[in-house]
Amino acid sequence: MIPSVNLCLMFGTAGVACFNLRARVIFSREDKRIQKYALFKVRDDLIHLVAEEKLREDGFVFAHFYRTIDFFIRHADQLSLKSVVGALRQAQERGLDPAESQELKRIQQELNLECPEVREVVSEFYGTMMQILMENSFVLRFVVNHAGMWLVINDARRLIGSMFSTERQAYAFYKAYRNAARLLAHAA
Repeated sequence: MIPSVNLCLMFGTAGVACFNLRARVIFSREDKRIQKYALFKVRDDLIHLVAEEKLREDGFVFAHFYRTIDFFIRHADQLSLKSVVGALRQAQERGLDPAESQELKRIQQELNLECPEVREVVSEFYGTMMQILMENSFVLRFVVNHAGMWLVINDARRLIGSMFSTERQAYAFYKAYRNAARLLAHAA
């Protein structure tokens, strides 16, 4: 009697584990699709502002953010931490990173001339990028939520080596986008 109960328990546990793994794969795939749609939404919001004549199509803000968002949508087919960080690095190389300090200064100056709806959509872009970075990395979520512990880990990074190089780059991008979002929020 006891061996059959153990056998049932073992098969039941294996079944639950298989179900959980399959569900995780499905949810992960759908999360990545949702993340990409968030970028489409920001791009559509920019187009909507142009249609409402609240933003000039030939203006710097529209041109820069439309190009940037379109770049991220095209270069991150499967949103993963590695693909997003890779796209962010490419954007930096091409001068499309709106969190880069020189570009951010120009964006701030241009946004001061725009209506609040435009500033809101631009802030939504920065928030979306931070959310995508966080949702694709457990390490980044941990670092953001436990910043004090990250300082200790950062001190020990020489020992860790390049084990978390993508996460470190993702965190640097996250900080840049958080900083840009904060600066733009204070400027409003």
